[in-house]
Amino acid sequence: MKLDKYLVISFLLTFIFACNSNKIAKKEGQQKSVKNAESKVQKDSTTTNAVHFPILDSLKTLLSIADTTKSESIADDTSGHDINDLIIHELTRVLINPKVTNEMLDSLHTSLGVIRSDDKRFWIFNWYENTGGTFKSNISVLYYRTASGKQIIKTSQDVNNNFPSSGAWFNMIYKLPVKNKELYLCLGDGVGCTTCIYSTAVVVEVKKDSINFNYPAFEDNEGYDHGDHSSSALVLTARMGDIEKFEYNPKNRTLYFTYLTDDNTPIVRARKEKQKTIIRKLFFNGKKFIGNPYE
Repeated sequence: MKLDKYLVISFLLTFIFACNSNKIAKKEGQQKSVKNAESKVQKDSTTTNAVHFPILDSLKTLLSIADTTKSESIADDTSGHDINDLIIHELTRVLINPKVTNEMLDSLHTSLGVIRSDDKRFWIFNWYENTGGTFKSNISVLYYRTASGKQIIKTSQDVNNNFPSSGAWFNMIYKLPVKNKELYLCLGDGVGCTTCIYSTAVVVEVKKDSINFNYPAFEDNEGYDHGDHSSSALVLTARMGDIEKFEYNPKNRTLYFTYLTDDNTPIVRARKEKQKTIIRKLFFNGKKFIGNPYE
């Protein structure tokens, strides 16, 4: 029998805290993590001047738990339900609630990254997936509000037509100057392993009732690293500390990046060779970014 998802979440939240002395207590340090999460939620509630909404409290609680405990540990104690799936569900409920203000979204939780475009219509919400391992993967939820008020929500976890985030944490959104199209450039970075990092640029196209993640924003030349999605994304990989710049200047419509060569960069540093500084510029011509960053 398929249960209502809201009832499942309410049950799981109650179950998680009620079982501190049972299953959760069996894992070393688990009980302490949940107690810390509870105190964080109480602090968030007492410092928020906004009107009280149960769904906000529910989301903050889930974020607090995910921030302090690996998601597979929580899944073991919630009949296999992934904590990140619950966060996505609760965040979606928050976003579609007309009573939730922008100020409430900006101050949901310290572990939730919130950025928005200059026109305040396109948002990205990030949080650390916390699944263990050296790949520090993050989850992204995209939210777009059309001029007519229609809401579009997509995630990096969607099975079909998913946001090609490469697991990055996004920190900037720019609306690109295009006629008759709605294009947004999203910049992020991440940790791929113990010694490797990456930066990524993703262009998404917002249509009337949907978001297109296959817009050909970057030239599809041989050698391009498009991450986990076609030519809508560009990924620059390197060793720790070797990406010196990865930024977009909206005034001249240019994407700049600078890196020091190593064994993981597009131009590879040969053995015993001194590091070289590589500077690349990609210009947005109104349709796509032109130039090959890997030559």
